[in-house]
Amino acid sequence: MKLSYVLAAAAFCAASVAACQQQPATTEPQAEPQAVEMATTEPSTEAPANGVASACPVIAHRRWEATFTARRDGSSTLTVSGQIDLPRPGYSVSLVRDPSENSAAEEPHLTLLLTPPSQPASATLTAHPVYYFAPASGQYTVVHIVCEGAPLADINVVTGQ
Repeated sequence: MKLSYVLAAAAFCAASVAACQQQPATTEPQAEPQAVEMATTEPSTEAPANGVASACPVIAHRRWEATFTARRDGSSTLTVSGQIDLPRPGYSVSLVRDPSENSAAEEPHLTLLLTPPSQPASATLTAHPVYYFAPASGQYTVVHIVCEGAPLADINVVTGQ
């Protein structure tokens, strides 16, 4: 009887050690827990609409806002903000304008640049703020957010004061 307890404990320890091993980067992110679910300005964002898996690690996104502001001196700015959920903490997150795009485009594309953490971290759903601020070359109507070449969000631009 005692031998069966020892074998059961050894099997449990082996399973625990195997579960703690770092997962390869090619694994799919875990689904968002129901308790974290929040209202979004877009339709469900947990999987691409075309059903093709993307290399983008964003699990969900929400609270996108885009504001075009014309100043008295004749200059104008575009401000974009939102929030994304990533599979673990420590990512470096930024938004950049697609340099190959025509600067006079009424619907600019902003690319979400994500750099994973260099140190291993536990898989913990982590919210990351996203922010972009830059001079605007014209009146924008929609801003497209792209992650790893796949569309992530389309945000209607409002005019600010």
